[in-house]
Amino acid sequence: MKTTPITFNTEMAQAIREGRKTQTRRVVKDGTTECPYGSSGDVLVCEDIRLLIREVRKQRLQDIHAGDALAEGLTAKDWLRGTALHGPDWAVHKFRDIWEYIYGPGSWDKNPEVWAITFETLQEDK
Repeated sequence: MKTTPITFNTEMAQAIREGRKTQTRRVVKDGTTECPYGSSGDVLVCEDIRLLIREVRKQRLQDIHAGDALAEGLTAKDWLRGTALHGPDWAVHKFRDIWEYIYGPGSWDKNPEVWAITFETLQEDK
């Protein structure tokens, strides 16, 4: 079992603590064939949070679907409100906004390959 540090911004670390965030996407570096964060059964460490990797997929960013967008940390309240007002693809649009906030304007349109990492919280070290 491999243990690898990973960084999340404050908001996303809080979403992990609250159980809202169970996936993350990281851009694949050119020529990379194996996920540098690990594979199923490996552990990610963020601050005082330990995360067990359940699945790693390589995919295009825009292949994300609504369920995965929700697993990226959207709140259930935002999900229900957004879906009621804007339809089922709302979560993907919200994720796009978050992605462009982090990676810059136009980054979504580049549709890079990403590592889609699904995880569960093991424990918090206190």
